[in-house]
Amino acid sequence: MKFVLWLHINMPEVVTTQLNDRLNEVRQTEDTLALKEKNLSIKHFMRDNSSQPPVDLLRITPENFECFLMSLRKKNGKRPSKSVYSSMRSSLFHLYRIYNVKMPVAFGNDLKCFFKGLKRTVARRQAEEGESLIEGKVKFPFSLYQLLCKEMRKQTKKKFVFAHAFLVISWNLMCRPGNSVSIRYEHLEWDEDALAIWFAHMKNDQEGERQRDPRHVYANPKEPNICPILALAIYFTVFGFNKNSLLFPGRNQYDRYSKILQKTLEITMVARELEISAAGDSVVGRFVSGLPYETPDFAILPPFFEDLDENVWDAVNVCFPSVPSKMKKVCFYLLGSLVYHYDHLAETLDMNHVLWTTPLFRDVELLRFLKQKVVCRRWIPGDVVRASGVPPHLGVIVNMENRLDKVDKKQQNLDISREENSDTLTPVDQHVHEVPEQSTHEDGEQITTLVPSPRWRHHGTMNGFTFPKVPLMTAWELWWFGCPSKGWPPFRALSPIDLPNKNTRKRLSDFRFVMMKIESISRQQTTYRSNPSLHQARQLLSKAMDLLPIEEQAQRKYTRRKEQLQWSTVVNLLRRYKRSQQVNIN
Repeated sequence: MKFVLWLHINMPEVVTTQLNDRLNEVRQTEDTLALKEKNLSIKHFMRDNSSQPPVDLLRITPENFECFLMSLRKKNGKRPSKSVYSSMRSSLFHLYRIYNVKMPVAFGNDLKCFFKGLKRTVARRQAEEGESLIEGKVKFPFSLYQLLCKEMRKQTKKKFVFAHAFLVISWNLMCRPGNSVSIRYEHLEWDEDALAIWFAHMKNDQEGERQRDPRHVYANPKEPNICPILALAIYFTVFGFNKNSLLFPGRNQYDRYSKILQKTLEITMVARELEISAAGDSVVGRFVSGLPYETPDFAILPPFFEDLDENVWDAVNVCFPSVPSKMKKVCFYLLGSLVYHYDHLAETLDMNHVLWTTPLFRDVELLRFLKQKVVCRRWIPGDVVRASGVPPHLGVIVNMENRLDKVDKKQQNLDISREENSDTLTPVDQHVHEVPEQSTHEDGEQITTLVPSPRWRHHGTMNGFTFPKVPLMTAWELWWFGCPSKGWPPFRALSPIDLPNKNTRKRLSDFRFVMMKIESISRQQTTYRSNPSLHQARQLLSKAMDLLPIEEQAQRKYTRRKEQLQWSTVVNLLRRYKRSQQVNIN
């Protein structure tokens, strides 16, 4: 593309009129997004007109191309490295290939001779001017990966939830980010104790002739910050599922991820690039997940529920609404990871993190019920899942460790029996530390606390409260049910006197505006319920969404996903629509 633009400026006679007109538009465009779209359209135009080349290659001489190479500069004004010159030469060869034009032998010989001298010049310049000898990508150490995951997990904004899931999945799949972008729900399934992911298209298999084998992604309960199953669980809990079945929906998701990664690198004051090698078998899958290879915990299973009863599957539907049927088994393990790592999340995440407003963490009773059923351990006979990707020598170590555990348990039982038969009674205060911490209700009922105690109470005591930045669906659920785990009452019951400052009172006005609009639509549809269940509330919003006056296409011509819009964005769109209607009436 750079060479064609150079030809347009310096040798317009070798470029067709159609292509010259398109290149003129590119030069006059200042908007970055529009510039990318026009560059892409020119690439498609050049590729689709291979029978009638828009560039007369036979009129280009070696001296022309060498002059173009000498004009190249970095952003800082310095000359580029030899890899840049090599890539430009490859692009020139590609032009000859797609237009089926044979490069003159003399042309190729001249270029070969020129590049030998050019490479010597670059090497001499690097030595004399002290330029960096490292070209392209550099190693991405595991320690940096851990640091980035930890920093992304700390951030409260939704975009960091996306970036964390994207980074962890790309790392564990050992794939190019382009492959992660193309993953769909149909490419995911649960295989024994791992998440299996297929690639439909790969750079080293453009025609799809090689046998397709899934890559296995394993949980790492020992390090929750880098656990891919937990990362996906949080991602689906926050973002839900979309209709086009893409794991990471939307355009330019890799660019979006790159910007967030750069922001995280600035936060951690580290600057590196991502380079991940090719994947291997299931053993490698366990290894890259960060599990300790030299210990029996390398064979640990992902968190899972021992009892596969209907209540657990109902919980999956509550926590992951609109989950595709093919993804239900995957979500079974994602939910297990969320519940098992609850204590870690409560310790490390800010109380304003978007995760705490999702259905699972708003329902104290559901969380308590699931907490009693989730387990995380090495495989034992009777488990619903078996350990895969465990090398034979480690299987022997695991077997020995299991036998030692049995011996320890028998020893404990003997100690207990000995104490029970002892004539001397053990003082009560020696056993106090074995009693779980419990809180006593006024009527005497004992309740074990599993969620953070509420910080605020209703009516004027919600100090420090701010309206969460959440999607419209989550906001609608907060309107009806609040968030008991954070001490928030249903938002429909809030009044200005309950809020700590003028700004939050204004936000309450905005919040009520959009919620009353949805309620009004529901009443017109005769589907309104004054005291709906969680499932009924979601149905109310789903039916009302189609009648909300929100344009499908944004100003930049991308399709809006209504279910992912922030409630504050919906407020702005509705008020903009209301103003436009008033102008039309006047």
